Amino acid sequence: ADHRVLTSVRAPNEGFFWPAHEMLDEVKAGDVAGMLYSFDEIGREPTALTYPASGVVTMRRTHARCAAGDLVVSTAPVITSDDIL
Repeated sequence: ADHRVLTSVRAPNEGFFWPAHEMLDEVKAGDVAGMLYSFDEIGREPTALTYPASGVVTMRRTHARCAAGDLVVSTAPVITSDDIL
């Protein structure tokens, strides 16, 4: 496995992002990374944003408001001692 690969989740539209995980939580591909609540459509159901790959949460947005394309969460692969040795 290429342990240099970082993955990210970006907001598809403007809104408020509420993360589902804390820093250093281990997550799986397809898990919900958080919910994005639209500014434009107040009554619209929030959008679930998901992780594209398994790993450890290495960054999450510290304030809720985001614009389309903003990075909201990133992950890095889990590295074990066997990977290093």
